[in-house]
Amino acid sequence: INVGEMDCDQLSKKFPFRRRGDENTNFISNGSTRQEVYPTNRAAHMSLFVNTTIAERLSWGEEPDNKKGQNLTDAIAHLDTIEIDNTISAHEQCTGKTLRVVYMNLQRGRRWLEASSLAVVREADVILLNEMDIGMARSDQQHTTRLLAHALGMNYAWGAEFVELTAGDAGDREHTYDVPNFHGLHGNAFLTRCKIYDPVLFRNPVGEYFSSRPNKVNAKGLEKRLGGRMGMFGRILINGKPLVIGSVHKLRGFYHEIKEYIGSSSSLVAGDQSRL
Repeated sequence: INVGEMDCDQLSKKFPFRRRGDENTNFISNGSTRQEVYPTNRAAHMSLFVNTTIAERLSWGEEPDNKKGQNLTDAIAHLDTIEIDNTISAHEQCTGKTLRVVYMNLQRGRRWLEASSLAVVREADVILLNEMDIGMARSDQQHTTRLLAHALGMNYAWGAEFVELTAGDAGDREHTYDVPNFHGLHGNAFLTRCKIYDPVLFRNPVGEYFSSRPNKVNAKGLEKRLGGRMGMFGRILINGKPLVIGSVHKLRGFYHEIKEYIGSSSSLVAGDQSRL
């Protein structure tokens, strides 16, 4: 497959999630679970804030390992813009005596469909997520957060952690079939039954993640990335009172900034994270 030329018939044979039967239907299946994907046309056609081309990412991946990684990161438009869809659930606030919360590191989001069938997930009011792909070959080029949100009828916020310049680690490459990443995005997210507002994102420098030489953070040299470890936060209303929710992933620092953002509100933060 040449860059810029996609054989749709070839790609359809590589993807485990494919439409069955009538092409006008709105269902996908993995053989054991059948799921409606997009209840609305708007959900199916939402554009991305972070938009880079396959050719750009290939070119950046060939750049030498130096401080240019941070310059390239800083030049990516809207990298820190959080994508929010508050149209899936109409509730302005969450209500009730109990708030049911789930945290998951979904490992690229590849198993979002299986996760959506779990009772504990389907009953949750808030879901905090790490490692959710958009347009990565290893996860079948899907917007894994949006698919999970629509499957559960929940609003979502998603933020970019990395623009991926390779196919991923050794395990990821078993799922790519040498198909390039359409969007090359990897990030964190949260889903809620009510409206999300006032989002914010805190990001570390890219550092050694932009390196082709094996080191302790780049899967023995197989991963090269732009972006940086991050944490994202937002606010929801619980019985009329504000609650800060956050998804963090190996973020360093920003203790005072996060504390200032939370202010006097209650907070609920989770993630694959040691101390800040």
